[in-house]
Amino acid sequence: MSILDRKMSSIEKFTRKYPGFGGYLPWFVVTDRGMEPTWDWEDRVPALDNGQMAWSMMMVAHALKERGESRLSKRYEDHWKLMAKNSVTLFYDSKEARIRGTSKIRDTRAAVTPSNYGNDEKVYHITDPYEGELMTLFMTLYGQWQSPSDVVSVWQSKKMEKTLYRTNEGHKITVRRGFWYSVHEMWNFLVLPYMDDPLIKQVFVNGEKARSWYSAENRIPGLFASVNEPVTGNVSGGYVSAVGIPSLAQVPVTRQDVVTPYAAFPMIMADRKTGLTWLRTMLTGPSMMGPYGATEAASTDGSKIAPLITWDGKITTVLALLGESSDMMRDVLKKTGKYDTFISMIHREYTNTFGGEALEGETLSFRTPTAEIPMNLPDFDVSRKVTDVLRSGKFSAGGDLKADYRLTNDSLLVGGSKGFLWTMIQPTDMSTYRYVNFQVRQDEAHERGFYIELKNQDGQLITDRKVRVKIPYTGEEFMRYSVNVGQLVSNPSSKATLFAFSDPEGRLEFKSATISARRDSEAKLLTYNSQDFSETLALEARAESGLEAGSRATR
Repeated sequence: MSILDRKMSSIEKFTRKYPGFGGYLPWFVVTDRGMEPTWDWEDRVPALDNGQMAWSMMMVAHALKERGESRLSKRYEDHWKLMAKNSVTLFYDSKEARIRGTSKIRDTRAAVTPSNYGNDEKVYHITDPYEGELMTLFMTLYGQWQSPSDVVSVWQSKKMEKTLYRTNEGHKITVRRGFWYSVHEMWNFLVLPYMDDPLIKQVFVNGEKARSWYSAENRIPGLFASVNEPVTGNVSGGYVSAVGIPSLAQVPVTRQDVVTPYAAFPMIMADRKTGLTWLRTMLTGPSMMGPYGATEAASTDGSKIAPLITWDGKITTVLALLGESSDMMRDVLKKTGKYDTFISMIHREYTNTFGGEALEGETLSFRTPTAEIPMNLPDFDVSRKVTDVLRSGKFSAGGDLKADYRLTNDSLLVGGSKGFLWTMIQPTDMSTYRYVNFQVRQDEAHERGFYIELKNQDGQLITDRKVRVKIPYTGEEFMRYSVNVGQLVSNPSSKATLFAFSDPEGRLEFKSATISARRDSEAKLLTYNSQDFSETLALEARAESGLEAGSRATR
């Protein structure tokens, strides 16, 4: 809830500062001042991406209301209604009777008036039946139009084509022609309940059959979608858009040497078993599973990957596995009185294109993979992932410790005061990344203890209690120690997002503090009893082990 609250606060702040965007967002950067438009979107706003955002805002408002979060739900509802109110003014090009792909804003700090908007220098309009249709539907159903004839004109400008995929065996499959026939063109099916209409559902399923046949017949070890380009090394490459199936595309396809796991999402929706089979084929490629889960993309020869993380590459597949958002959006459409109109509109569009005759390929089976990505790269070793606690970000303190610590570029020094010192860390599953490793010194006494607190995104400890660690006397020397905190994880939500030092019993100076899947090979492993980790216990355990070994040798 706190994340949704902060997101909404950021959007509201941006809208107050830049009312000319009308509640919509440009591409932006996050600064200490909040969200700011990127240099090339300071006076422009895209329709396509905001169409996706508009429906998302509606879904969040609905979900929050269902959970009884009425105040936060109302804020999301108010915002999507603001977007709906301003949609026609911002994006409708009355001269062309079409929806602008990008709207030019004359004054981003001025109120929303027709004179404040025009076409971008590079004029294009949304006429596609793909992800752009989400904005067309949002504006049609919820926008404030001057005349019903304007809505009719917008839909008359849309371009949907029927075509046939012909297999090498002579089978025919009727499909909706794609732009490149990239999987991202199926995005609208992930958001709205298109498949409530039987004809549309069969067209969708046929399209995924054709996709499976093409890759299987051509021994392609995966599926195609526009995606970040696989590269050599740990760098960010360019974006490759023209990836798809040439015979089913409107424009030339220039790349077929890249596959991406997210391209399985519509096939999972069409036929779960087959979609998961194709997903598995891509995930078993070299370096296609790493510390952060699925990798973005791979070259078909297994020599390169795209070493970055995107929403497209992750969440589309997750949504498909969870059942997309159709059920929730169906409820939204019904509760706003627009469901029947939605079904009528999309049925009309598909009937105009596909009605009148049976679809070819309805009884044809899906194909499964016939090739694998060659293992021309080493796999990721998840143990390489290390969370650097001291350099994760800003530290905050409370209690008396607030005045009794010093953080520099070289070390963290804490005194013997009660209190806590915490920082946010990258989400780290402590059931996998079990070890907390320290390079620390203390020169006051035989042992000095302190506590570790690891909390998840809900602010809950992921262990039964705070973890006490006792550091032996080290003198002036920094010593390395490891503790297996993973053995104490008890919370099913075991992904830590906050790390805290608390209640140190004396002065301790940390040169490093990290979390990893393996213990520091140069560190002493501190042993845990029911109360704390300490070297004394480790020494006693080793001594007992030695005595038992000696006793067996004597016998």
